[in-house]
Amino acid sequence: MTDRFFQWDQDFITGVDLIDAQHFSLIEIINNLLKTCFQTETINEEKIVTISTQLKDYTVDHFQSEEKIMIDAQVDPRHIIDHQKAHKEFVSKIQERFQLSESLSDPCKMGESVEFLIRWLAYHILYMDKNMVQQMNMIQADHLSAAEAYDRMKKMDKSTSEPLLKALKALFYIVSEKNKELEQQNFELEEKVLARTQALEKANEQLRQASLTDELTDLANRRYALSEIQKQIHTWERYDTPFSLLFIDLDGFKSVNDTFGHDAGDKVLQWIASFLSSHTRKTDIPCRLGGDEFIVICPNTALAGAEQLALNLKQELRLRIPDILQKLWNPSFSIGLAEMNPSISTASEILTIADRAMYKEKNRR
Repeated sequence: MTDRFFQWDQDFITGVDLIDAQHFSLIEIINNLLKTCFQTETINEEKIVTISTQLKDYTVDHFQSEEKIMIDAQVDPRHIIDHQKAHKEFVSKIQERFQLSESLSDPCKMGESVEFLIRWLAYHILYMDKNMVQQMNMIQADHLSAAEAYDRMKKMDKSTSEPLLKALKALFYIVSEKNKELEQQNFELEEKVLARTQALEKANEQLRQASLTDELTDLANRRYALSEIQKQIHTWERYDTPFSLLFIDLDGFKSVNDTFGHDAGDKVLQWIASFLSSHTRKTDIPCRLGGDEFIVICPNTALAGAEQLALNLKQELRLRIPDILQKLWNPSFSIGLAEMNPSISTASEILTIADRAMYKEKNRR
């Protein structure tokens, strides 16, 4: 066996320097405990007492720091309560496992303590703490509310199965050095974790796609549109690559719903989505913002190119719409254009410019 059972690597990094430094200290404590328990014939009680003191100091410093960071970042109270509960349970378990002198020299008792610490390492650091930091990033970088960030992580929790698998492998490797009969259990556990990893990845991808797709039309939705526009802005800022935006609003669409009902309106919207997908360029990205509002994101396209695309769409609209839909809706839409320029820094700003241009055109009719 090596002196280091757990190697600090990217899997443990949360991105918050203070938390990561304290996690690194915990891994060193666990490595020292494992070395003391498994690399000698007898357990040195003095070393165990020293390690238990280090663990208690860790709980005080780390938990206070972490809870202050959560509160300062205004993380959702539901997460803070769960996190604080986990901290209290850890403190209680550590006190219980290390306070009795007979437990310090009992290999079975120390083995249970080692397993407890490794489970904490795997599930708390690799799952709960990373979940907390992702919520903080959503609040600070994506400007979500605390509740939105918490709910998003509940629905679209980023899988931590790979680092979890590493931690579990390490646990069973250590134990198997003392008991070779656990090798088969190790293999079966890996198979189960790998199978669960694949299922989680598939489910997460389905959730991700669902969260970015408009349910009625199967076009990219508003959330995706805002994200993609922001990417295009970053590309423009870095490489001076142009891009433009078409903001499309169906003329007289409200009367379709009022006269023929929402089912008829849905059929018109679905056809418009199909029309935009088939009559824009491969690099263009049609999206539905909501209601009868659509946009087309045009990467690597200056205003002149966007104007030509808008003209083509208007010409093709009346030629392509089925007769049955013409009975429901007089095919016409207003299009506003916007091109990226130095005065724009956010997706909302360029959308607003295109939206205003669209209303100017609509009012000229």
